[in-house]
Amino acid sequence: MAKSEREYLLELRGKNICPNCGNKILQGGRVARGAGEFCSLECVAKYNAEELVERARKVAQLAERHRKS
Repeated sequence: MAKSEREYLLELRGKNICPNCGNKILQGGRVARGAGEFCSLECVAKYNAEELVERARKVAQLAERHRKS
């Protein structure tokens, strides 16, 4: 059975591994987001880039519909 994203992130968190770059997360260098912990804000942004692009696309569509109404 495949692991959920949450289970995957929690497993890496327990091992102090950044889910984006795979580097070891140094003590005091953690950046948390939800179940995941990352080594930097840059890794958080890269990990979530696709989701953020999709959100921006939806906002642009809503704005366009609003302008046309």
